[in-house]
Amino acid sequence: MQSEIDKKIWETIQELEPKAKAGDAEAQHHLFVLLHSEAMSTHDTSLFEKAETYLFASAKSGFPDAIESLLNHETRKHGFTQRVKRRSET
Repeated sequence: MQSEIDKKIWETIQELEPKAKAGDAEAQHHLFVLLHSEAMSTHDTSLFEKAETYLFASAKSGFPDAIESLLNHETRKHGFTQRVKRRSET
């Protein structure tokens, strides 16, 4: 059963998504953070890719937190890939 925290996270994702799709750079970055966290915990590649899309859009808009997050993106992506690989090997 989905925990209350998980429900709140997904409610927040649903609230942020229209704003992010409309170009709100702050919403895009917050959505990136939430989707990335969910992707890491569920090993879901499609969520990770969706998170990346919002990170890139937010950084392109000049949102400072997104630009900073981009600095570590390759390391973050490598870590996710390794996590998914280890899970598939078990």
